[in-house]
Amino acid sequence: MRIVENPTTAPPLDYYVEARDRFTGDVATELAVMLIDYVRESRQLDQQQTHTEEAQLRLAQAAQVHDMREEADKIRDAGMIKGLGMIASGGSTIGSGVALASGSEAWATGLEGSAGAANGVGEAWAADVDRSAALARTHATEHEHQAGESERRLDVLDEARSHAKQLEQSAFEHLRSVQQTRADTERASITWRA
Repeated sequence: MRIVENPTTAPPLDYYVEARDRFTGDVATELAVMLIDYVRESRQLDQQQTHTEEAQLRLAQAAQVHDMREEADKIRDAGMIKGLGMIASGGSTIGSGVALASGSEAWATGLEGSAGAANGVGEAWAADVDRSAALARTHATEHEHQAGESERRLDVLDEARSHAKQLEQSAFEHLRSVQQTRADTERASITWRA
């Protein structure tokens, strides 16, 4: 199961606050500020989507495990039904042999017929339980596909988060560069005046 760390929003940096709060006239700086604001809002939405998708993934995986257990129970039940049918059939066959040994052919014939019937009933009942097991397997496969879809959506969210982080870093680097250039210009101006 995938768990995504929840990145916290860093406190605003001075040069970001300065660029955000006053119009600098520099289009690139204004775009950088808007990009940072967008990324921060987007990050919150991504976190909500990630939490929702992780919850959906957990539900799909739990349902898949439940269906697989149900399938296993049904396979066991089918085996037990077949076994009981065989036991009943074997008991009737033994009874038929005893009846033949004691000279009662009518009883022997009846017991042989009941042996076949017991075997047939066990097979028919087991076939129905086998069908239930196959349906449980189908449900488990459906839940496996749903879990796979959730994992793919989580991958897309991870990729979007990574891309947004790169954009935010580029925007901060631009703001830092603008601030540094401004500071260098002011220092040069002060030095030149002196």
